[in-house]
Amino acid sequence: LLLHAGNAWLVAHLARQLDARGPWPLLAALCFAVHPATIGPAMWLSDRFDLLATGFVLLALSSCISACRGAASRGPTLLFAFLAAGSKESAIVLLPMLAVLLVFAPGRDRSWRAKFLALVVVAMAPLFAARLFVVHRVDAALGAGNPFETIAHGSLAWLRQFPQAIFGGGTGWPA
Repeated sequence: LLLHAGNAWLVAHLARQLDARGPWPLLAALCFAVHPATIGPAMWLSDRFDLLATGFVLLALSSCISACRGAASRGPTLLFAFLAAGSKESAIVLLPMLAVLLVFAPGRDRSWRAKFLALVVVAMAPLFAARLFVVHRVDAALGAGNPFETIAHGSLAWLRQFPQAIFGGGTGWPA
């Protein structure tokens, strides 16, 4: 629960860094805190990797803004990106988020931003490669074969269960 509250605070902090004024940072944090998609990981200890990945992604975005403004070095962003990638594969969302942020954030020149994004990719790539290798090794031991097929199969299974999570009851999409 403390990790979830910390992530909600990070959402408000990030909104403030993006120049949100008035009640908007608090409203953003409140929406994050009570949204049904974020409640599950807060309630289940076994889902703490979701909370950690979210926290590290938010910290990486926040430290990236500080680095763009010249208030901090690139080091914290790289560390948080590495930790996010180590927490869960869904941290890959950090890369497009940082790309958009680096396009619109005030501060440094274009070449500095491009190098910064490349450094983040380099920081995250070894962990994603290691996870892919592990998934491939496990699948090979189980006779599943291609790791991309496993990922596609898991994604399709998730999509089949998505309506049940949203609409409740049933076993799939409503008729």
